[in-house]
Amino acid sequence: MKTSQIFHITFCLLLSFFFVKCANRSQGPQGGPKDISAPVVLKSTPENGGKQFNGERISITFDEFIVLNEPQKKIIVSPPQTTAPNIRTSGKSILIDFQDSLKQNTCYTIDFTDAIVDLNEQNPLLGYTFAFSTGDKLDTMQISGQVFDAETLNPIENVIIGIYKNAEDSFFVSKKPDRISRTNEKGNFTIRNVEKGEFSIYAFVDQNSDYYYSTVEESFAFLDSTITTRVKNIVTIDTILRIDTIGKDTIKTDSIVQKYETKYFPNDLKFYLSKKKISKQRYLKCERKTPNYIRFFVAEKDSVQPKITCFIDEADSTKTISSGIKWQYNNTNDTIECLLVDSALIKTEVLRFALTYYRPDSVYNLNLHTDTTRSYFSSKQLKRLIEKQALKNPVVTFPKLPKDINYFEPLTIKLSHPAQTIDSSLISLSCTKDSIFSPVKIIRFEQIDSLGMEFLIEPEQNKDTEDRWNEELSYRLIIDSAAIHSTYGIINNRTSSDFRINGPEKFSNLQIILLKPVQKGIIELLDNQGKVVAIRHTDDNEAKEVGILFENILPGDYYLRLYIDENNDGEWTPALYEEKRQPEKVLYYPAALNLRANWDVEQEWLPDFEQRHQTKPSKLIEIDKQKSSKK
Repeated sequence: MKTSQIFHITFCLLLSFFFVKCANRSQGPQGGPKDISAPVVLKSTPENGGKQFNGERISITFDEFIVLNEPQKKIIVSPPQTTAPNIRTSGKSILIDFQDSLKQNTCYTIDFTDAIVDLNEQNPLLGYTFAFSTGDKLDTMQISGQVFDAETLNPIENVIIGIYKNAEDSFFVSKKPDRISRTNEKGNFTIRNVEKGEFSIYAFVDQNSDYYYSTVEESFAFLDSTITTRVKNIVTIDTILRIDTIGKDTIKTDSIVQKYETKYFPNDLKFYLSKKKISKQRYLKCERKTPNYIRFFVAEKDSVQPKITCFIDEADSTKTISSGIKWQYNNTNDTIECLLVDSALIKTEVLRFALTYYRPDSVYNLNLHTDTTRSYFSSKQLKRLIEKQALKNPVVTFPKLPKDINYFEPLTIKLSHPAQTIDSSLISLSCTKDSIFSPVKIIRFEQIDSLGMEFLIEPEQNKDTEDRWNEELSYRLIIDSAAIHSTYGIINNRTSSDFRINGPEKFSNLQIILLKPVQKGIIELLDNQGKVVAIRHTDDNEAKEVGILFENILPGDYYLRLYIDENNDGEWTPALYEEKRQPEKVLYYPAALNLRANWDVEQEWLPDFEQRHQTKPSKLIEIDKQKSSKK
């Protein structure tokens, strides 16, 4: 190799090394490992667990700068004070200044949960508790448990747990507890530094921060009996295998060690939180989008139908209209349809109505209440509507039937206008196979609503299958023109609908065998989004003979929910503290049930309401969390 080539190669290598060093300089100094350690307490004044405290400030110093994360929500001072202490940070310290005087001979606990974090990396100090006594002893008992929603069995966060010694029933609704704690995101709680003794214990969501159950808007739970604190020192013996190497030999020896553990009881209390069942019924609005049709809406479902009256005279409430109007209530009585069939009423621009229903007063007692409202449809609106309909040649219409109808569902048609007369001879049903149509006799054509707008069509039984329908055939429903005359003097045009039948092979059947009888039980079948798709009663004669049967269910994953309907009202009922009545017990089957088309599934179930807090499938809990986050 020539000398000039060697020089050229050497120069290039030196130049590359220079640029690499320059590039590395641009990165700057590299830091050390990321701080993942929680703050450490160095000292406190007074010391944690100190006695005979009579000061007004507590100071706690850490090994690094700290901040408090949501202190009002996360820090719990027990016993609760009328005026909360001022808790703040100052550099590496937390300062607690009491605004109220402290009680004599009382143990205080300040539970920081996870509120203390370091300034730079936000590493939390988990479960740090500071305790002190104004007397000469420090109580050490603890009470632990978990809180669940009584209806959904989801664990509930941010619930206050309070205990009373020598409690009266009125304390829960009038007095702050002797000691408190608050549940975490898993519903768990621990009340610390409790004295030995017997206590009444309650759980409640403290909406107004007064530390007792003071409004029916607050959810609550209580135990049927008092609890007694106790402690047990447990000694467990364990064996540790020790391996030693001496020269080329390996020696194995067993060492027996004793482990000492202190357990406080009760440590597994279960609370099932619910809110008193209160009505918030009120009139919402009415809609009149066409001159002949009005809808009224109230806020809540009700077993009692609101009474609605229409008045002829705006100034005279005694002149009511009893004819010319058809009414229909939905199944839950929160939507009422009003159909005007009298031409004079239809042309009336302003109609006055009175709605009478049970409405709660300021203390949620139900009383009869009447709201008056007016529905408007101006002459200009009517004229525009008439012109618009005239262009379309107004007729009675009804939507075409779906292309697939389930074999177990009724065949129905819904009209756009109420029928005055129907000529059933102009309505025909036929079936076809290989393009050859054969007539099917209609044995029943019946109105099924109160407005005269919805009708049921039932064919005669098929001689071959002994069923109404044959899924191997196609069907056609024909309604000839002028078959339907409406109350408004208009008729229908000819219409034809083709459809097929979804037979039993496209559905699944589920049979639940209860291995333990359940009285007054209601079982709900839930889809994979937690929506109720079917309901059965355990006391039905069929249920007692063959089990709980859910028939004709679409394939998919399903869940089961069971509750005891103690008051036989057909729905889940929460607790009522005034009567010391617990919420109705709820239980889930602990796994999803996969139902396949054309399958009959039989599932045994041993209900155990004592362990109901462990039964809800995690998928349903996650769905509930997602729904809550969207609210």
